[in-house]
Amino acid sequence: FVVVVIGISLSSLHHSSLGSLFLVTPQRLHALWYTPWLPLFFIISAMGSGLMFAVFVKMLWSWWYDRKAVFGTRTMRNIPLLANSDGIEALSKRSEGPQFPMVRKLASIAAGILAFYLLLKIVDLFVQGAWQALLAGTWESWLYIFELVIISVLPVTLMLIPGTRRSPAAVGIAAFSASAGLALNRMDVGIFGYFRDTGFIYFPSLTEWALGLGVIAAAALMFFFIAENLPIFSANPPAARSRAGIFRQPFGTLRQIWNMVFMDSLHRVTLLAAVSIPLAFILMYPPYHRDDSSGERVKPSLGVNIERTVLKIDGNRRGVATIFDHADHQKRLGDSLSCVNCHHVSMPNDKSTPCSQCHRFMNDPAGIFDHDAHTEYVAEKESLGGVFPVNNSCLECHPAGSPKTAENAKNCLDCHKKDMLPGDSADQQPELATAVSFRVAMHRNCIACHTKKKEEVGKEMLDNCGTCHPSLKYREIAGPQMAFTPEK
Repeated sequence: FVVVVIGISLSSLHHSSLGSLFLVTPQRLHALWYTPWLPLFFIISAMGSGLMFAVFVKMLWSWWYDRKAVFGTRTMRNIPLLANSDGIEALSKRSEGPQFPMVRKLASIAAGILAFYLLLKIVDLFVQGAWQALLAGTWESWLYIFELVIISVLPVTLMLIPGTRRSPAAVGIAAFSASAGLALNRMDVGIFGYFRDTGFIYFPSLTEWALGLGVIAAAALMFFFIAENLPIFSANPPAARSRAGIFRQPFGTLRQIWNMVFMDSLHRVTLLAAVSIPLAFILMYPPYHRDDSSGERVKPSLGVNIERTVLKIDGNRRGVATIFDHADHQKRLGDSLSCVNCHHVSMPNDKSTPCSQCHRFMNDPAGIFDHDAHTEYVAEKESLGGVFPVNNSCLECHPAGSPKTAENAKNCLDCHKKDMLPGDSADQQPELATAVSFRVAMHRNCIACHTKKKEEVGKEMLDNCGTCHPSLKYREIAGPQMAFTPEK
């Protein structure tokens, strides 16, 4: 009883707090699922569908281990044939198992809770004015209707009709439907309901699938172990009935496993395939294995001479380097006034911040706005008070009375125009939330300038790859924004 009380308490606290979590996204979660009643809906649906899941688990246990307990046995009954016939027809009918009345009562109680849940959902649609979204004919509206059908309408209907209420199969369908509906509701509120706002459909990666299914598999193994060894579903569990002794080895010795499995060629090959194929897929699948090491942090430029007037730019240290005469470029393009051509923005209170400071990855964009650090800095700078001063810093960038999103935040240059934009570039509006990849930043700057200058200086191959990358001078390559022909 203590374990049951603790389990119910933790479950209740979990579901109510989980529902409260999504109250902070009123403008992001779809109108059909967002409501101030979310915590109430979460705990009521957990109560009803949780009971149904207990019923479903009990019926699975009975089907696998003791079918007579819930599903009963088939008995023969005699039904007269036509009135002018003296014969009788023997038909089979499944009688109720001794534990089915208890299962049916639990399912009936759960159906009552789910009926109350359905009534509250209908009232909420009126109160929140979400009927228009329900009748919009979008995929969200159909998904919402389907969710209500399987979590409440179908189970309640099956438990209301006397014929289906007395059928173990129908009760099992009702229990499974309510359990699946609860899972779908949590995914709708936590995942699917945000797709329209984000404009992006998220699909889990292979690792996430493996982890999620692995958790389910581990839970199933725990269920089998508990159901077979502990007196929970039955006073005499299956393992206890078949146990020869207290030290019985249910899985055999290691020698027996080796002889039965690993010494058999078919089993051995199957085992190797089951292990090696998924492992190879994870290691070689492009999202997990990249030859270009795009996730690796870009390395700073190296100084060729002690004054660092000439730099060797080789961000990933793979040899496709660029020897960049920094002093010569600066002199030819306008001395100190030319710095803004490359150093278009700097870190606050810095001058000529190195490119690798923001463009941190070779092939991937990088986020350069540290929201947490910024809130702490603003709270300290403005001497904000309160228990959590950083929370009061939101109004420095976001308007009051509205969701705090990137779209309604004021431009960073409203505060940082003087300490981030170098020279006479105050009219620029650079993107300060993310920085493009290092490769794109370098090619965009260098190739664009070289293409513009090649006719002016009379160098036809100035925008050629080999001009900047000596290692590519005699290779024929083609790629975005560049094309190579042998140098004349």
